[in-house]
Amino acid sequence: MAEEKKPAGDKPAPPAPMDPIIEIIAVVFAFMLLSYAVSGIMSFINQNKFFSLGWKAFTPKGLMLSLTRPISSLLNPVGSKFTVTNNKASLYGTPGGKVIGTKSLGDKGTIIGGSVTIGEDKYWQVKFEDGTQGWIKESDIANLPQKLTPMSQMSSLIGTPVETNKETAIYSSPGENQIGTVPVGSKAEIIEGPLIKDGVKYWHVRFEDGTEGWVSEDALDSMLDGKRTPLSKMPTLIGGNVSTNKNGTKLFSSPGGELIGTVNSGVSGVITEGPMVVDGVRYFHVKFDNGMEGWVSEDDLNYVEEVEPNFFIKTLLFIFTLAKFVKYLLALIGVFLIGLIAYLYNAIVKIRTEERERLYPNGVTERVEETPLINPRWARVLDALNSPNESDWRLAIMEADIMLYDLLEKMSLPGDTIGDKLKAVDPSDFLTLDNAWEAHKVRNQIAHDGVEFRLTDREAKRVVSLYMTVFEEFGIVEKA
Repeated sequence: MAEEKKPAGDKPAPPAPMDPIIEIIAVVFAFMLLSYAVSGIMSFINQNKFFSLGWKAFTPKGLMLSLTRPISSLLNPVGSKFTVTNNKASLYGTPGGKVIGTKSLGDKGTIIGGSVTIGEDKYWQVKFEDGTQGWIKESDIANLPQKLTPMSQMSSLIGTPVETNKETAIYSSPGENQIGTVPVGSKAEIIEGPLIKDGVKYWHVRFEDGTEGWVSEDALDSMLDGKRTPLSKMPTLIGGNVSTNKNGTKLFSSPGGELIGTVNSGVSGVITEGPMVVDGVRYFHVKFDNGMEGWVSEDDLNYVEEVEPNFFIKTLLFIFTLAKFVKYLLALIGVFLIGLIAYLYNAIVKIRTEERERLYPNGVTERVEETPLINPRWARVLDALNSPNESDWRLAIMEADIMLYDLLEKMSLPGDTIGDKLKAVDPSDFLTLDNAWEAHKVRNQIAHDGVEFRLTDREAKRVVSLYMTVFEEFGIVEKA
């Protein structure tokens, strides 16, 4: 490869001061600008009416609305589940009265009363999952679509094989009237339950010897598919949400026992015990949102599950959730980058100081602008070219060719002749390569043909100008 092209005799200049710092600062400022831009865009999307109304599908509120349906679309909203669809929603003590709290986007609850219209706003009495109650504007909430499955199609742990994990008591009813004990490892099958007595869950089981009774949950392990699992860790219907599927749903004091009331269709509740089987009918103990509770036939209940958003909407909601913390993350990154800049600045200053001391032990002499001097060899070429004699013109070309050889020799190119060296040149390192070839060919004609080669003043000047473009490229002569 050719040596780096630089003017002959030029001394190395001192390194440019602190240029890496400028690059670092530029990167930091670019990052900060990008961060502020992202934060501004998110704030604009969340607050600007154009997006929240015209393009609401691209906002957190819009995404939430895409998963819900308006409360006004329900025939009987009381007892239905809802979610907050605004970033912040006021909770009132009375319809349109004093604000007693605020709720955030995605907070869930149940409508328990209403509606009351004040002015242009409709209010519903609600109870949130965290236990807080109050009145909320209909425009701040929406109904959560639900998947309803007949309870008869829901699987329970009835029929599950179990095994005792310790010697345990058997009761004729949950926690009462002990009728015997069984050793550890006794195998049985669940036939009912669970029921809760004094905070303890009991299961009605039938052992291999035909003995039946109630056993505490902590003494039983599930042996489903031959895999031992504590029964307390097996999924049950306890705590599941249900709703009545017809008007006049009967409510009993015990499974199939005394009738204590009826419940209208669509009333929601939570399973607290069961199932229990009486006369072939399964009953669940339900605590309804309207305050009533009792045992209900599974034929009168639907199991309620929320409709899950698809992967795309889940991803967008996750991104919006992360966006809330972006400004805090950017602040931490900014502090880190400021510290990094300070550290790098000190390190670079130290390196540059040591570098200057090594390169310029006596200090840097200020460069004085001088009128550039012409290369003395090139001056002789020009003097010969300006002669009226053809022989001097030939001499000028021969001298210029010798200067070309010296240049190629300094470039450490292989070969003994100018032709050999020119063939080894990388064209990207030698922009005037074609000029060098053309001038050298004329020189060869002069050398080989002698006086038979007629050289005119015009041709001599043309050839010397070709050499000059080469020498100007490599700093051998000053550019005109």
